[in-house]
Amino acid sequence: MGYEPNASLLDRDIVLPDGCVDLLINAGPFFGRIDHHTKREFEVKEYALIGQRRHSIGVTPSVETDFFAIRFTPFGVQSLLPIESSEITGDMLEECAILKRLIDPIRMILEKKVSIEEKINLIEHFIDSQTLTNFSVKPIVAHATREIIKRQGDFNVKSFCSRNDIHKSTLEKNFLAQVGLRPKEFAAIVRFNNTHSKLKSGQFESLTQLGLNCGYYDQSHMIKDFKRFSNNSPNKFLKAKLLLPDIAVSCYQSLQLA
Repeated sequence: MGYEPNASLLDRDIVLPDGCVDLLINAGPFFGRIDHHTKREFEVKEYALIGQRRHSIGVTPSVETDFFAIRFTPFGVQSLLPIESSEITGDMLEECAILKRLIDPIRMILEKKVSIEEKINLIEHFIDSQTLTNFSVKPIVAHATREIIKRQGDFNVKSFCSRNDIHKSTLEKNFLAQVGLRPKEFAAIVRFNNTHSKLKSGQFESLTQLGLNCGYYDQSHMIKDFKRFSNNSPNKFLKAKLLLPDIAVSCYQSLQLA
């Protein structure tokens, strides 16, 4: 997909944490990223696998930046690469042998003179063909992930473990390895994205009511999470018109149907 800088943000766009992992293939000049929490800066030159994020990041593209992005479902990246998702959480993997075997064929497809829809279909077919034969999602991880998404982040780890007869530490260990976040962290991100979606649509009477409807204890709880994940308050997002496309929500919906 092409990337167009958001004029309202001048030289930096905001990318929110969404519980997914992205593979970025840069087709133009490099662009920079900065983690709003750690202030750590990254540069994507040719390609990079962007791990799970616990905080928002800023993206500073050059005017001609153009890239293609592949989004993996929360535990999807392990079906292609022999790594644990937790190894790249808050970080990125770039220009290495395990990625290059995917990148070169994808670049060849992107260079084909066909429609973007056909390119996407070809890439999806290629990725399906590269699935590791020894990979399988642990049933308890898949179950917890889908329940978190179905409940829009309103998820109690202790209750889930009790109902499924599993120790909390066992669930957290497996979930962290395959998703890259702990269940509670992933649930908070899903709840935040659901809140962001409703904030964008205007489906609320007040911020207090919005917070309660989205599973927060009160408005201050919602504001705390908003600042944690977006580096901004809900009011600032509304006033500055920083609300972003509901990419995460769409990804959650596709996972529920899988």
